[in-house]
Amino acid sequence: PKIVVFPEGANFFKNLSVFLNPNEVKNFFESAFPEPTLIVDNSRVIDENGEFKSRVIYLDSKTGALGFYDKKFLTPVGEFLPYHLKFVINLFSKNKTSVFANVREFSKGNSGPLIIETKNIRIGALVCSGILSPGLYNKLSSLNPDFLITMASAGIFKGAEDLLKQKVVATNLILTG
Repeated sequence: PKIVVFPEGANFFKNLSVFLNPNEVKNFFESAFPEPTLIVDNSRVIDENGEFKSRVIYLDSKTGALGFYDKKFLTPVGEFLPYHLKFVINLFSKNKTSVFANVREFSKGNSGPLIIETKNIRIGALVCSGILSPGLYNKLSSLNPDFLITMASAGIFKGAEDLLKQKVVATNLILTG
């Protein structure tokens, strides 16, 4: 394959590093991908400031990491607790907010969406709630990608085909103008 895209939260690179040492990881990529392949993964990572981020990672199977994008558009209650909820929860049980922070809370990314160019193909990706942000799609499409990757579950739509179709149509309108 030329491109492999893992689903949101797959943690492929992180899981690989749990089972294989660095030399074994290199051997894995050599044997699994005889030709250079772009691999796009999404993982929960701890950045250089100690903050949890939802990160899209771009990796060339032969040359290594090409770049990453930290999710900017976080989902309230799913990925962070709004201040008013933290206040109320702290009134009744202080340790519940710290449990949430340790398990689910993310910090938003600092930079905008990223385009990776490999083999003369320009690729960009958004993750999860990024599909609900026309501004992020506009910014990403203004960078002139050849195609976009959306790493997101449609579970929030609870199978409502009308909402899914509306989102696809809206995305197409944003991308085509």
